[in-house]
Amino acid sequence: MACFPINIKKNAALLLLGLFVFFISHGQKSEENTYSLNGAATYGVIIRHSKGIGVAGNSFPSGGFIEFNKHFYGDNAWEARHNFPTFGITLSYVDYNSEITGETIGLSPHYTIHINRNRDSRHQFTYKMGFGLGYNTRPYSKDLNHQNHLLGSVWTFSIPAVLGYEYSFNNRWAVSTGLSAIHFSNGSIKKPNKGVNVASLFAGVRFNTSRERPSYSYPEEEFVPKKPSITLAAYGGMNEANYIGAGSRPFLTMSAYVDKKLNHKLALLAGADMFWTSSLKEDIKYDLNVDQDQPPDYKRAALTAGFEYFINKISIVGQLGIYVYDPYKRYAFFYERVGMKYNFTEKLFAGMSIKAHYANGELAEFGGGYRF
Repeated sequence: MACFPINIKKNAALLLLGLFVFFISHGQKSEENTYSLNGAATYGVIIRHSKGIGVAGNSFPSGGFIEFNKHFYGDNAWEARHNFPTFGITLSYVDYNSEITGETIGLSPHYTIHINRNRDSRHQFTYKMGFGLGYNTRPYSKDLNHQNHLLGSVWTFSIPAVLGYEYSFNNRWAVSTGLSAIHFSNGSIKKPNKGVNVASLFAGVRFNTSRERPSYSYPEEEFVPKKPSITLAAYGGMNEANYIGAGSRPFLTMSAYVDKKLNHKLALLAGADMFWTSSLKEDIKYDLNVDQDQPPDYKRAALTAGFEYFINKISIVGQLGIYVYDPYKRYAFFYERVGMKYNFTEKLFAGMSIKAHYANGELAEFGGGYRF
């Protein structure tokens, strides 16, 4: 019996039907092959990235995903620059085949990039990245499900990634296979939150809404090198201390870094982060190994470096940070951050990211910044 009574398969089917009708109706209004529908079945394993996973990781998840895609053909320079990607929504379903972990459904906007340059070939290699939300039917419950330390809340973040191969029979039908991975975590908004990583093999079919497609065009846009920019950013949110039931506390992250754009698509960055994480005060307060008369500072500072990958107005950010001031040392000496930004202009942006240690999420950050 699920902790939260929802028929996830029924609701996923209704959502799938609604999105299918929407995309088909749009596709029929155009003679161009603009939209497609992909469906795939998956079977895989839970990656045991932490000793604290316990028996919740002893299963072989099955499921699948549906993709609704819009195709691009070079109307704008960024489309040709990224080898004519597709943008869409991934509806993911994972059945962990376990009474402990239940089922999870995820809905994530995504971009799919084609690796080989010849887009007219029947053989295509692709990779996809997405970032969205998920819903789990069997989260941790002190009374009903105390063994699930992977997911501590019904709502999670959903991060799918796919490396695939596709063969087209014609412009309308294609088959695909490859490796898919999906990460679910609530960013430690509520504990426990070890997070779950599922790696799977998949096989699927793609259907295009139109029989014909337009020709690819290659508009040119010369890259003009610019001086490095200075970016200031502020992110915040809520997270819970490292004991169950502590309650969520606010946090603030301030970042300053220099970034240098190498070309239209890629920039490198380096700088510093400062963290004011209120939940660490609770960890310090109830830590029996801490001298409560002279408790350590809960603030942290770090040096960070990474990259930013631009796709139209959206950019993907990956960073690695090393703490240079961390008196309490509750976590590892380094952290990873993965996130997305929406760039309103070349200077102003909003974004969200997940900060983690060894793939264990600590913070789900929301905010924005300005590039000088």
